[in-house]
Amino acid sequence: MRVMSYNVNGFKGNKDSLINMRENLDKIEAFIKDFLLGDIDNLVILQEVSLKDNAIYYKKIIEKFKDYKFICSYNVSYANFITVAIANNKSKWVEKHDFYNTRKSNDYLNRFIEVYNEEYKLQVLGLHIPCNKKDINEIAKEFVNIGKLSEEDKKNKDKVVANEEEAIQGALDIIAENISDNAKYRKEIKRICYREALIVTKASKEEQSNYEMYYDYQEALKFIPSHRILAINRGEKEEFLKVKIEKPEDKILLYMEKDIIKGETQFTQMLKDTILDSFERLIEPSIDREIRSDLTEKAEEKNRKIKRKSKEKEAEKIDDARLIWYNIPKIIITYNITIKE
Repeated sequence: MRVMSYNVNGFKGNKDSLINMRENLDKIEAFIKDFLLGDIDNLVILQEVSLKDNAIYYKKIIEKFKDYKFICSYNVSYANFITVAIANNKSKWVEKHDFYNTRKSNDYLNRFIEVYNEEYKLQVLGLHIPCNKKDINEIAKEFVNIGKLSEEDKKNKDKVVANEEEAIQGALDIIAENISDNAKYRKEIKRICYREALIVTKASKEEQSNYEMYYDYQEALKFIPSHRILAINRGEKEEFLKVKIEKPEDKILLYMEKDIIKGETQFTQMLKDTILDSFERLIEPSIDREIRSDLTEKAEEKNRKIKRKSKEKEAEKIDDARLIWYNIPKIIITYNITIKE
């Protein structure tokens, strides 16, 4: 599954002529349909779809994609350009309103589309705003909706955007969640951890116990043997130990920043802070659980194999003993006959 964002620039291309716009529309249609053929859940976000001139080209593109999912929601009274999503009819993409529960305030909201794929648990936010022309706080003002909500809607905190800070934080929270849900980042972070992270244990209470060697202990994840994993787990369960996975956080954050941040903008530091928040609040706790669970599962499986082999050896010894006892009378008889002769 792939997602493509495409700024169609009102279908104008480099020339502002009707002939050129028609040609561009035909080319865009062919390009999008070819892209959607690649996978049933491929998704296209189109930015700057023009509603000017009685929305003639908006109507044309709807006609061209009448056999596809065409997702769009806007307020005509404010619209000049809008953002839309196009997907295959059999895909799991649906419109979602987590970030904005009201989209009726101004042209900026018309440049916004939010869709969700249940199968992939993936939420995509398409937003086209000329951010270079406005400060982020000015942009955020456009999304404050408390004065536009009914008294009933105001009771629902999820629907209320009371001020610019809440609008910005809401956007950053969605970005943090989307980063956290990205399987690529989780896979790479786990790979880094298994290669470079340490398991670190400290005493949770200063008492004599069977776990004293782990009261101030650390070992590389890639080297720790299974019996130590199980011992550490028991010490933690009996509340003698505190356990943590110590990761190369700087390396992990640098990897994520390089992949997410493209160029220096007014949002760069904000994105870095959001990446850190996503890692510490959402990714790290679940990665820790996954790693601990993986280590425990492998250690227990190895322990079961050792026990099975031990039982097999014991069984072999018992069989050998039984064989000896079974043959003793024959040995004695043979011995007696030999003596008499």
